[in-house]
Formats: sequence, structure tokens, C-alpha cells
Amino acid sequence: MMTAKGRLSRDAEAAVVSIGHERCADLGASLKREWLVTNGLGGYASGTIGGVLTRRYHGLLIAALRPPLGRTVLVSKADERIAYDGRAYALSANRWHDGTIEPRGFVYINAFRLERSIPVWTYQIADAVIEKRVWMEHGANTTYVQYRVLRCRMPLDVTVGVAVNYRDFHCTTRAGDWHMLVTPIDGGLRVEPYEGAAAIYLFSDLALAQAEHTWQRDCELTAEAERGLDHHEDFLHAGDFTCSLGEGETVMLVFSTEGEALVDAENALDRHRARERSILDWWRLSGPAQTNQDAPWLRQLAFAADQFIVARPVPGDPSGRSIIAGYPWFGDWGRDAMIALAGLTLTTNRPHLARNILHGFAGLVDRGMLPNCFPERGDEPRYNTVDAALWFFEALLAYFEATGDAAFVKELWPVLTSIIDAYVTGTRYGIRVDPRDGLVHAGEEGTQLTWMDAKVGDWVVTPRAGKPIEISALWYNALHAMVRFAAVTGNDAGRYAALAETTRAHFFAFLERERGLLFRRSRRTWRQRPLAAAQSDRRRLVARVAARRRPTPRRRRRLQQHAVDAVRPAHLGPRIAGLRRTVRRRAIRARSRLPSRDGLAVVDRSLRRSALARLRRQATRPLLFGPARAPHHGARLGDVRRDIRRRSAVRAQRNDRPGVVGRGNPARVARDHRSAIALPITLDHVVDLALEGDDAGR
Repeated sequence: MMTAKGRLSRDAEAAVVSIGHERCADLGASLKREWLVTNGLGGYASGTIGGVLTRRYHGLLIAALRPPLGRTVLVSKADERIAYDGRAYALSANRWHDGTIEPRGFVYINAFRLERSIPVWTYQIADAVIEKRVWMEHGANTTYVQYRVLRCRMPLDVTVGVAVNYRDFHCTTRAGDWHMLVTPIDGGLRVEPYEGAAAIYLFSDLALAQAEHTWQRDCELTAEAERGLDHHEDFLHAGDFTCSLGEGETVMLVFSTEGEALVDAENALDRHRARERSILDWWRLSGPAQTNQDAPWLRQLAFAADQFIVARPVPGDPSGRSIIAGYPWFGDWGRDAMIALAGLTLTTNRPHLARNILHGFAGLVDRGMLPNCFPERGDEPRYNTVDAALWFFEALLAYFEATGDAAFVKELWPVLTSIIDAYVTGTRYGIRVDPRDGLVHAGEEGTQLTWMDAKVGDWVVTPRAGKPIEISALWYNALHAMVRFAAVTGNDAGRYAALAETTRAHFFAFLERERGLLFRRSRRTWRQRPLAAAQSDRRRLVARVAARRRPTPRRRRRLQQHAVDAVRPAHLGPRIAGLRRTVRRRAIRARSRLPSRDGLAVVDRSLRRSALARLRRQATRPLLFGPARAPHHGARLGDVRRDIRRRSAVRAQRNDRPGVVGRGNPARVARDHRSAIALPITLDHVVDLALEGDDAGR
């Protein structure tokens, strides 16, 4: 478990995660900690441990009406009010548009813990102690909320007000004069948001239901405000559930899209715990290769892995499965599903799920491509990905190595060959194997095909048209996987072995001779070198890099930082229109400073944001001495980057630029050059100097 300070403890299997009163009663700390339960359909319930809604994705029932998508917020929250020993206590909490927090029920939270996959709150009011649990029925859009009195001197009067909604979980509600139909039924209430909408059922096994219809308006969603999105929400107080509880007694509330959900509520907790035990049983059967299987945090990871396995019915297989890319807002993505498949299913010893997922995606292959994602609205998947189909080979190979299921590989052989053929002959978005070098080329104007897929309107943030390096690696591995699969299925592997050898041989022709770096793209002035020279260069580079990185008797040398780690100008080929836009990690005002025919490209380690932030906030900034001059083409990019990190004066000792002092403490230099003109270095200067240095390099 975790202590009140949040540190991991090694005891108490039932409470791997535990947070004490100190953190729970601290509003800032409690709002940063969120809980999640899922139902295996793509639906979920989520919130903060303090009870305040901060996201549009928070709620007690976000139902997947078209599993695993069509996520719709149906029940926003439950507001608990307790009357005990002549006093009233509100256990819920809300933040309103004016910043008011009312009520402030988080101050009564004595502890929060995670019992396997069930979040549990312990409230203490006076000398009474109440526990609250939330979980979902697996395979159903149903949420259970249970209240249990652990200790009290006299009965407590419990009233739970239920707030409902009906909206896409990406949106917010502004109610206006919206009127929902709230109808009392046997065991609870039925809410009909509008004609044709899915009904919301609110049940209780013990409490009496009283219908209401009051809009609670202008709830503040702080996380959405930070994202710059609409952050006001309205939800409908649809009814109250009231009962009296003594010590040891419980009451259950059920929120569902199914009218018969109350029938199975009595044994709902037992069913959920039985399923948790089955997950652990599969995990323990994973064999001696798994170490420390009884470690609580490892068991918790097994439960967490299960939350990402969701239903994905496909033609011919209504029990199909998929992997959701992430909560709260992602759906299932082909690339993410293939990457995560081995860890979520094979490591947890559930290969039948892996087989189901692979079989489902194999049926969705079209023109040699796996779906990139499935839209929340509509049934047609999007195929804008070059690597999802290649990751499919990796996932299938991992499944085969774990199970030895040759029959399944043979069943999928036609799908595998169709993918290879499509890449060789060409498919969507310019994806094809270049016959000259065996590497995969991909990309068209306005498309994003790799994992760097950010797009704003029609602007692709990171255009990677060409031959991305990881795609070449995945293609090479896919060909080697085909060689293995051919041996298993009795097919000829010669074609795939030849393609793999061509890819391997030509890949090294893209090495830069001196520094061992790969050329980023084909340049107008660059010509591919002969293969023999490339192979020879590769061997020399490996030896040189190994010698450079060998530890010395005095110290270990730092890895050499090449200019590729910093801001670089765009290549000399045709200019890309997108580069004229503002680029991430670039000064906001730097856009207007760029020359008309140049742009910036950001690679792995750009200028450190921490250093740039220090330049912004320091009262005394580093000083550049000497008269203001026109841009000079002798500045060294490495000097600029190193001096920013050290927060010292710009070093220019290797430049032929007069009037610049590169050594010494800025204060001492200022005393020695009192007549010099001191100008503060701004982000614009940084960008200008970077451009100047690279112009000189060209």
C-alpha cells in the first residue's frame, strides 16, 4: 500500500495504493490524483479522489453505446448528504464558475485506497465511519456505488442526489431550457433525455427514490480551462435516494443503460472479485520466467493491463477484442494495439486474447494496410498509417514465439503476403518500396503516417514524407518474420530473404561518412555512394564511436553531442510550406525573424526548455557586448547551445566576429568593458544565431 505521503509499502495485498487524510483533505493534492474503473466495452467511470469534476471526461457512467466507441456521459456524479447526531454533512464537492468550492466533502475523507481494481473512500464524520466503493459490471454499461457503515453510535440518514447528463464525452453541456423526462419505476428512476436517446436507469436495492428536475449550472472544469477549452458544464439533478443505515449495513446504487440491472446487483461485488481472482490465476500460471509474481505492484499491473482490453465486434466475430490506446479519450488505434499486444496479453498469460485481437485486425486489412483509428462517429476506419501493418508482424511473431501456434500463422498467411505485396507494388498515400534500395517510401501532401501524427487543420506539424528510419527497421523485421513464417507454413522464403538483404545492404548507404549520422532526406547536392564504400564507412564508424565512448582512467566521457541534437535549418531541397509556421519549442516571436526561404526543423534534443525558461525569468540576463550588428554567418551552433545551457555570455572564440567577448564572467567582463553597449540576449537572438551558424555550415 502507500502511506499518507504516497510512498509504496509492501504489505496488504488488498490495498496496493493507499492515500491518507493529509493528501485527501488537501484540495490541490486530491485533484491531481484520479481514479478509473472500466467495463471491457470501452466505457468507464472516472474522477478525482477529492470528488471535484475537473475534466469533461469525468463521470460515474461514461457508456460505450457502440463498443468500444460512442462514449457518452450519462451519469455525472452522486452528491452524498449525511444526517448524523443532529448535524448535516455533505460528502461531495463541486467547483463553480466563480471559483467557489461548495460543498467541501473532501475534508471528511479519512483515506483512499485501491483494492485491486476497486477504488474505496473512507469517510469519517464525528465518530461514524463510512466506506464507499465504485466498480463496473464487466461487459455491461453499468456502474455500482456501494455505501457501507463501518461504525456509528446511532443510525445515519443517507441521501444521495444523482446528477445525469447526455452528451458526447468530448463535449460539454449548456442546458438552456432542456427538459428531460424523469419517471419513477420499480426500484428507482428512468431518465429519458430526449426522444430516441438511450434511457438512463437509476436503481437502489434499499433506498427510496424521489424524482427531481433541477439543473445545476456552471460547474467549473479546471483541467479543461488549462487546455484552453470550454470549461463550464451543466448537469441535471434527476433524483434523490434516501435511506437509514446502522452499523454494518450497506446500500447499493446502480446506474445503467439496462432496465434489468437491479436484478443482478446483489451479487455484483462477488462477481467482480471472482473475475479479479481469475486475472491473478492467469498471471500466476505464466510460469517461472516471471519473477516476483507475488509482488503487490506486479499484481496491480495485471489488473491495469486488463482495463485496456475492450470489445471490438467485427463481421463474423461478435466477440472480437481490441486494445484501447488510452483513457480517458482515446479509442482503439491499430499501431498502439499491435505495440501493446504482447505486454497486455502474453505477459499476463492470456494468449487467447492476443489471438482474438490479431484475428480481428487481420479481417480489417485493406490494400495491405491496418486501420490507424476508428472515428467516434461512423463505422469506416481510417487507414492513414504506414507502420501499423508492419507492427502487425511484430505482434504475430511475439504470439507465435509464446504459443507455437503454427495453425494460426498458416490461417493468416494470405493476409501477411497481401501486406508485403501491397508495400512492394504500392498502396495509399504514396506508400511503396523503392525498387532502387528496398526501403519503404511513404507520404503525400497533407498526410501524417507515422507515430508523429499531430495535425492542426490542414497543417501537418511534423511532415515525414520520405523514408523514416523506424519504418525501414520495421520493414526489415517484417521480412525476417516472413522468412520464419514461411518455414512454419511450408512456403518458399526465398523472395522475402532477398528483399531483406537488399534493404539491409542499401540502408548503410545513407550513413554520413564523417560523423556516422544518417542523412535526414535526399538533398539536391547529395548522391548515394557505392555500397562497398558505405559498408567500409560503417565499420570504421563503429570502431571510432566505440573508441570515443570507451571509459578513460579519470572519468567517463560524455557522449558526443552532434549538431543534429539542436535546432537545424531545413534541408536544401524544395521548401515545405509547413515550415513557415510556428514550430514547437521555438520562440513565439521567432516566426517573424526567419528568412523568407528558410525554416526550422526540430529533432530529438532541441534547445532545452529549462534553459530558455531561465532566460525569460532571470532579472539579470546574460549580456552580449559590442555594437548591434547585422546577422553574421560565422556563429558556431555548438557554441550557442552550450552557452545557453551554462547561462553565460555567448562564446564566440572560434568566430571571426569582432566586438564579441566570449570568455569570463559577465559581471567581470562588464567592468572591463564599461564603454561597450550591453544588450540582453532574447530568444530572437538565439534563433538568429542558430540560423547564422547553420548558414555558415552550408
